[in-house]
Amino acid sequence: MVNVTRPRFEYILHVMNHSTYHRGQIITIGRNVGLTDAPMTDFNINNFFGKSAT
Repeated sequence: MVNVTRPRFEYILHVMNHSTYHRGQIITIGRNVGLTDAPMTDFNINNFFGKSAT
């Protein structure tokens, strides 16, 4: 067994990119079933602008 140590930022980056992938999947599924106006899916934008941005 090989012991490989990775910097923490690589794991954080992976988690962020992976969640973006799944958000895209959810939007695509919604469009495939006929939804045309997706709600705000960006957590940071939603926190910054609040409900008025949706």
